[in-house]
Amino acid sequence: MVCPANHERARAVSNSRLISAGNNAVTFNCKDYRLKGRDRYKIMRLSPDEFIRRFLLPVLPSRFHRIRHYGLFANGNRAANLAQARELLAVPEPETEPQDNDEQAAKTCPGCGGHMVVIESFEPGCTPQPMPQPEGIDSS
Repeated sequence: MVCPANHERARAVSNSRLISAGNNAVTFNCKDYRLKGRDRYKIMRLSPDEFIRRFLLPVLPSRFHRIRHYGLFANGNRAANLAQARELLAVPEPETEPQDNDEQAAKTCPGCGGHMVVIESFEPGCTPQPMPQPEGIDSS
């Protein structure tokens, strides 16, 4: 077990961060998250044994699987867990309005998946027309 007070958070070391590697030391760029400004970026020099130990900290032994999300709302069992929780609490199923899949897909942003409000639609290859200014508004 590693004492949290004496353990730095394991971060990946890419080839671009390596400065030199030899029999006596491995030198690489690192960032001290406790500091701000230019003092934050430092060069660390470790013995090869210590570098390999820190490099392999996040690697799990064989037959182990890293679990990133767990609990009632874990993605794999979310629907089943919520259904069982509703049943145990005697809560009725939430009513949902049946929506057409095409209508729902049109309201979802293809880039981020968020809610999208359609302002104007136009044919491919056409130039969108500028929005008319409301009357009574002086833009000067």
